[in-house]
Amino acid sequence: MKSENPEQSRGKTAYLAVGLLLLLGAVLVLVFTANTAPTTPDTRRLFGLWRLPHVVLSTFGFIFGLGVFALSGRRERFLGFVSILGTLFLCIGLLEGVGRAGLISWEGLFRPAQVGGEAVGWSPVPNQRVTGETYQDIATRFELPSDPIPFDVATDKYGFRNSDDEIANVIVLGDSIVFGGQTQKENTIDAVVEATLNQPVSQVALLGLSIQEQHELLLNSGIDLSGKTVVQLFFEGNDLLDSARFRAPKTSGEGLKSSSFVKTVWGLATKATDPTSPWESADYCTVKEQRILFLWTRRSFDGHMSELTHVQQSIKRFATQLNEVGGTYALVFVPTKYRVLNDLCTYPEGSPLSDPSLHLSSIPNLLGEWSKEMGIPYLDLTTPLTNTATQGDNPWLWGDTHWGDTGHRISGEAIGRWDALLDETR
Repeated sequence: MKSENPEQSRGKTAYLAVGLLLLLGAVLVLVFTANTAPTTPDTRRLFGLWRLPHVVLSTFGFIFGLGVFALSGRRERFLGFVSILGTLFLCIGLLEGVGRAGLISWEGLFRPAQVGGEAVGWSPVPNQRVTGETYQDIATRFELPSDPIPFDVATDKYGFRNSDDEIANVIVLGDSIVFGGQTQKENTIDAVVEATLNQPVSQVALLGLSIQEQHELLLNSGIDLSGKTVVQLFFEGNDLLDSARFRAPKTSGEGLKSSSFVKTVWGLATKATDPTSPWESADYCTVKEQRILFLWTRRSFDGHMSELTHVQQSIKRFATQLNEVGGTYALVFVPTKYRVLNDLCTYPEGSPLSDPSLHLSSIPNLLGEWSKEMGIPYLDLTTPLTNTATQGDNPWLWGDTHWGDTGHRISGEAIGRWDALLDETR
């Protein structure tokens, strides 16, 4: 048996020392990057402790450490290690590649949608009838149980949620808060405006639209806008965010949905190992022993206030186009659930929502002042919704970003009694 010479022995010792240092470094990365703070669905960490970059860094340290250990032994051992490692990375790369190319949706395969029923309201599908059940969106996001909400949606010849193909002289324009997927048609805001105003009212609304997209939708719908009164709802919760998305550069090949294998597996792993309880990760308060979930707080406007100018420019263009065909435009501000319920809330200790100055923007005042300068009728729904909440009737579903029947009723009645609208429809 051939013995090692001193130089070979020193080399082997050096490899072992370097390998040991790399393994120790991999462990130290995990020790010093561990974070025990509660997570949210957007910030989940492996075992509630580690983010993906730290795990990747530690993993590579561990792999290189094993590789250096393999170098200290026979050449065949090192080649075998490289071969196994190369095969593993090749497989992961192929799986990632087919997802990125849009050939397979790893998210759809491993994490199917939780809400049952056929998708409806995302595009204008004429003469459609869809029934099913949905669930409160914030509660679902945080995996909190909520009772199923039945829906029954029928569309007109234009693909909008109206019972009559003839579009009325008054149109309520908006996104999901107007669409009212969690509310029966006879209780939606447009139906309440119709009953209060005592004349036909239609809605033109789809889910997830920016103000700019709402304008494009109505102008391209084929509806004759001559003499029509368009009442547009501006929702404080996500209309600035939707504007930012709308204006973001569009990538080529947008028809193919990119899907990341690594991110999907990471999401499954963090979800399975995260010890944070659903309520601990959610933003909520208690109103008369009922817990209320919030989503649109500071994130509604933080870093996006400049989008208000772009929204205003789109409103100005649309109102001008409407005026040119004898139509009129009116603007309604819809506050967030937080703005309406905050004064009634009891927050858990340490809640980031307990300081309203951090979560209430100046949007309603800015929008109101601008509308006055432009000569655009403007209605702020904050007061009627807040008064109703103070009387013990929450306009919002407890675990959702949308109104329940009460919110539609109070808002529809306020619009139906609005002097500016009454003057236009007499």
